[in-house]
Amino acid sequence: MIVAKLLYVAKRTCPELLLVFNFLCTRVQDPTVEDAVKLGRVIKCLNGCMDEEKFLKIVKDDGKIVMEDHIDAADGVHHDSKSHSGMIVTTGERALLAVSTKQKCISKSSTDSELIAVTDLIGQSMDLRKVAEEIIVEKIELIIYQDNESIITVMRNGTVGTRSSIPRSVLRGSKKPMILEISG
Repeated sequence: MIVAKLLYVAKRTCPELLLVFNFLCTRVQDPTVEDAVKLGRVIKCLNGCMDEEKFLKIVKDDGKIVMEDHIDAADGVHHDSKSHSGMIVTTGERALLAVSTKQKCISKSSTDSELIAVTDLIGQSMDLRKVAEEIIVEKIELIIYQDNESIITVMRNGTVGTRSSIPRSVLRGSKKPMILEISG
């Protein structure tokens, strides 16, 4: 019960702790001593986060508002061989949205895990951009950062398969991390 309550608090104050809380949520049925130690450490971190003041600063890059979306996956890290997806969307110094979730299906490779993460999470980024554009009445550029070169190749060739919900994208940059610029 305490893990669920702390997950609620972490989601709103310290999104960088979501991965740890998601792991601890999977352990509530059969916790170990190590899980209790992890919970103690994360409570200390959470207490430190609560004293920080949180301000949302919108940073303009060359006169444009830029929303940066970092999406990543960890392949086969759960006990049932499922992968884990994570995303953080920022504009400036603070996170607008943070997601850390176990994937619903088992992937065959790290490339599959990355593709599942991008296709599952990109919609939330695009919805957030639409809401932000409505609020500030200004166009926002959404940049997706992706570190898996296989996904970049798949995106470049346009063969994302039937599962994809990724819109037509333009590649920008040639050095890591690769950047996908989503035009809307």
